[in-house]
Amino acid sequence: MILSAYIPETPVAPTTLISTNTVVITWIAPDEHGSPITEYTIKIRDSTGVYLSELTDCDGTDTLIVASTQCIVPLTTLYATPFELIKGDSIDVKVSAHNVYGESDLSPVGSGANVVTIPEEV
Repeated sequence: MILSAYIPETPVAPTTLISTNTVVITWIAPDEHGSPITEYTIKIRDSTGVYLSELTDCDGTDTLIVASTQCIVPLTTLYATPFELIKGDSIDVKVSAHNVYGESDLSPVGSGANVVTIPEEV
């Protein structure tokens, strides 16, 4: 029998939850296809509809984030450049998984919690 490994399966849509002044992003680790997942790319939609991954609080190369499949982003980060989200905006997230063989496709868009506070209130 010959077993082979390849890129991870595409993750299912992540979930987002507003908790106090943060957004908790969680996802389920996809099938790694024979090679451990080494990192994730987490992308959040900005106010213009572009998905960005400039998240120091949600760095998918961090081993704790890889192990927990969760990260926490301050709402102030999402109010600021480059995201510039405002009250009522949906926090839409996509995730991809990496192993030594490459990167999966991005997941479908996550649950999209809505920004419920005005940035000046935070």
